[in-house]
Amino acid sequence: MQEPRAMYSRTIAANEEAPVFLRRPAPNPRPTAQTPEVIVIEASGKLVEATVGGHKLLAEGSVLRCSFGRVAGATQIVAGRLDAAIASTIAHSRASATFEKPHQRLDAEFFAIQPGGDGAPRIIILLKPVRIGQVPRLRAVRSAFGLTQAEFRLLEALYAGCSIPEAAHLLGVARSTARTHLQRVFDKTGVRRQADLMRVVACG
Repeated sequence: MQEPRAMYSRTIAANEEAPVFLRRPAPNPRPTAQTPEVIVIEASGKLVEATVGGHKLLAEGSVLRCSFGRVAGATQIVAGRLDAAIASTIAHSRASATFEKPHQRLDAEFFAIQPGGDGAPRIIILLKPVRIGQVPRLRAVRSAFGLTQAEFRLLEALYAGCSIPEAAHLLGVARSTARTHLQRVFDKTGVRRQADLMRVVACG
């Protein structure tokens, strides 16, 4: 595992659009599809700095947002996961979390680093957006079993790691409706458990 600060420096340097004050020297400054966006916060959630892409994610505000200079979750579910990840990072030096919105998942890694010049502890958040709808296995399952749009959106949310209550909240439907969609997906795919459904997707 690479040193988080080194990962941070290389990630910033790899983002050619990053403002000058965020750039760092790197042997290969070309950006790649795997380069995560970076947000740096204090333990209190106060925003310290971010890559251009990180600022765009915050400005979009559909998952994470910046409110009065502090990074927060755009929904109650995301806020809870963010708070839990920050607390875990403070206690154990690192943590991970997943944030979802329709058709996209943000895989987040949290790392504690040495305090800045003002003595305030810092937390680096590495964010990798994943376009769920573009995952070939999901598209293959939808095509093979004739899933409706509603059923497919539920499958997307479950694949992204949501529970049924979280998926219902994310999709703006009642929990009973989400369970009905899930039962129909079960019927079409011939499985009876979510774990088996995920195996169907994995083999898609």
